[in-house]
Amino acid sequence: MNRRNLLKITALSSVFLLKGGNNLLSQTNKHSNIRPKRLEKGDKVALVSPASNVTDLMDVYRAQEICDKLGLNSIMPKSIVKTASGYKTRSVDERIDELHQAFADNSIRAIFCIRGGFGSAELLDKLDFDLIKRNPKIICGYSDITALLTGINKKTGLVTFHSPVMLSDFDEVTYNSFQKMLYNSAAFGEIKNPNSSDIRSTNPTIVLNDGISKGELVGGNLSLITSLIGTPYQIETDGKILFIEDVGEAPYRLERMLTQMRMAGMLDKLNGVVIGKCDDCTAGSSQSSWDRSELEVYNYIFAGMNYPVFYGLLFGHTSTQFTIPIGIEAEMNSEKGTLSILESAVI
Repeated sequence: MNRRNLLKITALSSVFLLKGGNNLLSQTNKHSNIRPKRLEKGDKVALVSPASNVTDLMDVYRAQEICDKLGLNSIMPKSIVKTASGYKTRSVDERIDELHQAFADNSIRAIFCIRGGFGSAELLDKLDFDLIKRNPKIICGYSDITALLTGINKKTGLVTFHSPVMLSDFDEVTYNSFQKMLYNSAAFGEIKNPNSSDIRSTNPTIVLNDGISKGELVGGNLSLITSLIGTPYQIETDGKILFIEDVGEAPYRLERMLTQMRMAGMLDKLNGVVIGKCDDCTAGSSQSSWDRSELEVYNYIFAGMNYPVFYGLLFGHTSTQFTIPIGIEAEMNSEKGTLSILESAVI
């Protein structure tokens, strides 16, 4: 969903409702990465909304429908549905408590975000990272949830998952990627855009810098990544493969954010970059003479870099969304437009 538009721990029974190339391997992270336990049929998962709140009860049913399809039992906070819109209708304490409750409850195997929106970043300096590290489990989402995924990974070493939220479309490719990544303790293998035509590629990728490279994955929504620069939650990029995506951003804004990353030294020592297909990232009717196109921005920023870069992989704000683990070793091939997960993301 569009990022723009859109527990003091108490007894579970009172809070939740139950429902039946040319680069070296990446440098070692500050923490040894912790892989959460894989999902199994019948597991209990918590549905949370740490960014914007859920305003329609039908959205809750839609989220539960995905869990049912996955063979999972879903629970959620009683306070998750608010009729008013906006993240401020649910306090920081409410949202923090729900996350803490979900991590502390040993019966819960995973935490699924219902939606993105706005507000996740303000939770970071109130999260109990020691609690999370003692109780590692799957947590996944995208867009505004990037702040939680990258922050938790950096502070605890827990592998997190850039994935659809429970209100995403969940077409067959999306569903299969999500299920395989979270249920299978073997390495996922190759991620490549689906192609429904033998004549012309229906989901092409574009090579910006050719090459093959390995590195630990880090990334998510570009706006959220740049918003955390200069904070304790700024991502570490040296020796890593960076994956980035956004939605509804004019090319000059993309250039401004990537320039900020460059000036912060975050693009110098990467092992590679995978850029997601960006929906509505055009200059539109207000094109000015200083606007580059989206692809011109990427060519300008990454020209001369000695690592591979390609554009167009389907993750983030696209109808088809691949699930990508943060903190796991991968190999990218820009000519083939592939990202291969080399180790298991769950145990």
